[in-house]
Amino acid sequence: MEDQTVIVVGAGTSGLATAACLHRQSIPYTILEREDCSASLWKKYAYDRLHLHLVKQICELPHMPFPSSYPRYVPKNLFIQYLDDYVSRFNINPLYGRRVELADYDEINNKWVVKARNVNSDETEEYSARFLVVASGVSCDPFTPDIDGLSSSTAEVFHSTKYKNGKPYSGKHVLVVGCGNSGMEIALDLANHGAKTSIVIRSPMSVYSREILYFGTRVLLKYFSLETVDWVMVLLSKLYYGDLSKYGITRPKEGPFSNKIKNGKFPVLDLGTCKKIKSGEIQVLPAIESIRGNEAVFKNSNSYPFDTIIFCTGFKRSTNKWLKGDDYLLNDDGFSKQSPPNNWKGKKGLYCAGLSGRGFYGAGTDAQNISNEINLIGPRVETTSIGHQIRRCRVPSPLLSLPLSSKALNPPLKAAIAATVTVLVVEHCTGLSIVIKGDRLIKAQEYARAGGIRRMPEGPEDFNVLFGPWLNATSPMKSGHARPSGENRRGGGSVVFNGGHTSALSNLRRSRWLTRLSTVAKGKR
Repeated sequence: MEDQTVIVVGAGTSGLATAACLHRQSIPYTILEREDCSASLWKKYAYDRLHLHLVKQICELPHMPFPSSYPRYVPKNLFIQYLDDYVSRFNINPLYGRRVELADYDEINNKWVVKARNVNSDETEEYSARFLVVASGVSCDPFTPDIDGLSSSTAEVFHSTKYKNGKPYSGKHVLVVGCGNSGMEIALDLANHGAKTSIVIRSPMSVYSREILYFGTRVLLKYFSLETVDWVMVLLSKLYYGDLSKYGITRPKEGPFSNKIKNGKFPVLDLGTCKKIKSGEIQVLPAIESIRGNEAVFKNSNSYPFDTIIFCTGFKRSTNKWLKGDDYLLNDDGFSKQSPPNNWKGKKGLYCAGLSGRGFYGAGTDAQNISNEINLIGPRVETTSIGHQIRRCRVPSPLLSLPLSSKALNPPLKAAIAATVTVLVVEHCTGLSIVIKGDRLIKAQEYARAGGIRRMPEGPEDFNVLFGPWLNATSPMKSGHARPSGENRRGGGSVVFNGGHTSALSNLRRSRWLTRLSTVAKGKR
């Protein structure tokens, strides 16, 4: 049995984000992936013309923005390159070809035990860890509905995960089943390649252009309530598209964001499909009743022959088949039972990332929350690549009372530090450095409410932005004397208080402070 601090199931975008955040916190982990590569949905199962449907700023993974040269809507090939660079930057090394068959909590040893089948050797491997992160994503197993006669159809039938482009279907009659973002875009791609395309639209759908969706998400939501933004979005859609009901498209009663919260349905980003529907290049059909040979029979009793039927009907989560011992975190469909902001946190060291239906942004937030909580639980001892011993501990409030009495710190900062703080004590030949570590920069006015130290940004100028309001004018730190050291000069993202970098440490009674910290870090009292 292999033992780790954390086991992460899934090396898609959610799993990669979680792994990167754990890496940044120096938390050991094992990531299990059933495919032979990371982000397999994008690399193996996505169609060629796919782009991110939202602007790149919303889709960035934690701690690594997209290159400035990338377009606003990132295409598939550039996104895959970004993910590969992400894996390299954070030294993520998943165990590929591991299909998880069982994960259960060991009440005696207080650990999660995970059994995974090695698809190459067909042997069962066992792993254990104090923490388990379910990051298998919302797109697990392709789902095809059970339709009468489908199994005996003479038409070519497959799921959208096998579709690449419309070139092979020029001149053919193709039916697309499903009107989500993938179904609408695949129908457009088929029509652009000369296929005689039809699409099944069974239920009301929210349709918006890129410009309208961008205006709503990046502008309106900053200033107005959800109800107001929904009302404006629906109005803009009606003005832009006109009456779509005569073409077989009806709108839901709720606005796009309320519909997402209530029913879990994303609005459809229209890239030109509606224009082709209006022109008659794409035919809209109701639900399928049955299939007879190569003919599909619809609920309006009409039937048409098709050469190919493509099911863009989404995915089913298989988490409930292998995850045992959890009746709190995930529902039967594999999504989080809890609403944000607590959607990521279960019990007994169980977490989930990217299962709240909030896309890349939600997955990134989940990953940071998970790594921060794990970082605060339990001491660890690690050795750096150059032999430094790093002892991580949760420092008790009485210890913190010594530096907090210093005149160099104002009350809001004292309150924030006193709540809880994780400190790295690095022993090396030049002495001791105190590294304050956490997740990310937050606004000064939010800092005291956060209840703990958060990760510092990359440079000393941002350090002053964060700490400036709490440091007295006489403090040397306000003049920018604190500097990142070691790994942090290379973008590690932590701020180090070191005798060689700032004389402000003397204001914190450096020798007694370091001695007390070193004593606690070594397990003494």
